[in-house]
Amino acid sequence: FFDSLTDPVLLNKNIHHEEVASLILLLPNAILENPQHERILALMTERVQNIICLEKSIYNLPALLVDMAAAGEMAVDHLIELGHERIGFLSLADEREKGYRRALTLHGLPFDPSLMRVVDGTEILPSAYEAMLELIDQQPEMTALFAANDEAATAALAALRDRGKRVPEDIAIVSIDNTAASAFVRPALTTVNVPRSEMVDYAFQFLLSQRIHPISPPASMVLPIELVVRESSGG
Repeated sequence: FFDSLTDPVLLNKNIHHEEVASLILLLPNAILENPQHERILALMTERVQNIICLEKSIYNLPALLVDMAAAGEMAVDHLIELGHERIGFLSLADEREKGYRRALTLHGLPFDPSLMRVVDGTEILPSAYEAMLELIDQQPEMTALFAANDEAATAALAALRDRGKRVPEDIAIVSIDNTAASAFVRPALTTVNVPRSEMVDYAFQFLLSQRIHPISPPASMVLPIELVVRESSGG
């Protein structure tokens, strides 16, 4: 879409207030990686008054946000409440780590960097699988795992099975996302529900409300999260 708008004729024809009343920006950070796209986006924000971003705010625009630190804290808190103290972490090097650390601190547990492995976000499955094998071999006292997302948790399940470990009897697992697949792997994943599938519906409601009852400046909204307890945590 943005590539086509590098043509100034198409840009002027399609992006103006009579043609576009509202705009939802998906993956705004990815848009800004291209300098040409950034220029187009700056023009869009001048010409379209009602804009919302998904998951990340740019140019001080309102956004629908997910508090990944809170999601991480919720996941680790669940494991600690089940009695686990040596909790591994397959991390994506973002706000989830803050939640992991915060949950440990609130329960008086030390942060041990040897229990954490950073997963390659471009190749999550193989990276998480190898990272989990490392944790199993190097951290024999680990009794639980917080996986940054369901994909990493799925890879961890495979690694544990290949090492002859049982879930949740030997190692309990909690992740984040609540993707459709999380209920169908075995054991089914305990995971923090992030309402990404409903995010566009929230965005439409937000834009409609802003057109009918405009608030200046419009405020961002943090979407609700909840823990979905299934078999993998033993909860």
